[in-house]
Amino acid sequence: MEQLPGAGPHVQKSVERLAREIVDAKLNVAANCAARTHENDIRPIAEISQRVGIPIEACTFIGSSPIRQFAEEWELDWIIEQSAKAVRFAVGEGLPVTVLPTVVDPDRYLVKRHAPTDTPRPPTAEKPAPPLVNPAGQH
Repeated sequence: MEQLPGAGPHVQKSVERLAREIVDAKLNVAANCAARTHENDIRPIAEISQRVGIPIEACTFIGSSPIRQFAEEWELDWIIEQSAKAVRFAVGEGLPVTVLPTVVDPDRYLVKRHAPTDTPRPPTAEKPAPPLVNPAGQH
């Protein structure tokens, strides 16, 4: 039941119907829903779980693209703080939680704020691939 209830009422109704089917049909399956690491995405999962009476795992991910990070001027520390806050909320609501790994490269994707006298760092250059060597030692 991989749905995103934070997307709105229509999706929430679908998720609730699927969860009720799990209960009514006595299915031996575990329910889960996708959610950004934001309370607004997690709250509908908790509400549906409580109404239906089964645990619904919140499979959370950091909902941030490099473009959004740039546009919103999000720093890595702020993203981590907001994610931790959202996971604490989910756990406090009694939801099982999975935090899906998200790769964040602060040198490449996050906005670096600099004082007017600071010189911004250039983007990190990709490391060149090592040279290919013929197994016989010939070039």
